[in-house]
Amino acid sequence: MSRRNYQPAFTLVELLVVIAIIGILIALLLPAVQAAREAARRTQCINNLKQVSLAIHSHIDTLKTFPTGGSAVGSARTLRNGRPVSYTEQAWSWPYQILPQIEQQNLYDNPVDRFVYSTPIEMYYCPSRRPPIAIGAGPWQFRPIPTAMTDYAGNAGYPDPNDNDPDLNKRDRPNFTATPMLGKGKNGVFRVNFIYPLPLAIRSISDGMSQTILIGEKRLNSNFVLTENQPGDNDGYVGGFQDDVVRWGYYEPAPDWSGPQLLASQLHPNNYQFGGPHPGVFIMAFCDGSVHTMRYDVTLDAFRAMCIRNDGVVVSDGDNGL
Repeated sequence: MSRRNYQPAFTLVELLVVIAIIGILIALLLPAVQAAREAARRTQCINNLKQVSLAIHSHIDTLKTFPTGGSAVGSARTLRNGRPVSYTEQAWSWPYQILPQIEQQNLYDNPVDRFVYSTPIEMYYCPSRRPPIAIGAGPWQFRPIPTAMTDYAGNAGYPDPNDNDPDLNKRDRPNFTATPMLGKGKNGVFRVNFIYPLPLAIRSISDGMSQTILIGEKRLNSNFVLTENQPGDNDGYVGGFQDDVVRWGYYEPAPDWSGPQLLASQLHPNNYQFGGPHPGVFIMAFCDGSVHTMRYDVTLDAFRAMCIRNDGVVVSDGDNGL
C-alpha cells in the first residue's frame, strides 16, 4: 500500500490570525511613520523661515532697513522705465522685495507681472500644508490667472485705536465688514509704505530684536489650500499690504481649520491670525533671526507684546509659549 506525502500548510484559521497580526503591527507603526514624516516637514518649515529671515537680514545689511509691507491689496507692481523701483516706493510687499536676497534676481527683474506672480517660490511654502503651488479658482479668486501663494506672513503689529484707523471703531474693535487689513502696521515690523514712507531701521525695534516677532506661519482653511483661493490666500506673495502677506497680534494664534468658504462678513478672526498646520505648535521667526516653535497656549497678552515692536514690554519665558 502506497503512503501519501503530506506537506505542512496553513489552515484558514492560522492564515486569518497572521493577517490580523500584520494588521495590528501596521496600525501600531503607521502613527509612528506619520509622526516621523511630520517631524521632517516641520524641520523643513523651520528651515524655510530661517532662510527667509536671513534674506531679510541681508536686506537690512545692504539697505540699512527692513523691507516694507508694500501698498494696498491688488496693487500692480511699481515699475519705472520697465524696471522695479526701490523697496521704499514698491507697491508689492516684502516677499517680492527680498527676491534678490534669496537668489531670485532674474524673477525680481522680469518685466512681466503675470510671470512673476504666477511663479511659486519653494521657500515660501510650509511642506506640512502643501507643495509650491499657484492657485486660481473659487469665489475668492482675485487675479486673472493662477497666483503663487505664501504660507508665511510678516508681523504687522497691533491695531492702534488712537491712530484714526478706519478699520477700527471707537471701542478698539475691528469692524466686521470685508477688509484685508486690520490696522496699517504702525507698531509692527511691516507697514503700509504710502502711509509710513520711512522704512524701519533696526533701532526702531526698541523692545529688542529677540523680543519682537518678524514673520511666521499664517492660519488658513485647510479645505482649500490646494484647490481654491480663499481670504488671505488670493493676492499671492506679491500682494500689497494685506492678509496674504501680513498678520496681526490682535487675535490669539490658532491652528488651521476646516470649513466652508468664508463670506465677506465672516473674515474675523480667521484670516487675520497667525497659526499653521502643525499639531500643537506654530512656527515664528523673531527679528534677531532666531526661529521657534510656539505653543497655542501662549497668552494673548504675551503674544500681542511680541507683535508690538515698541511697547516696552518684556515677555517672560513662562508666557511666551516657546
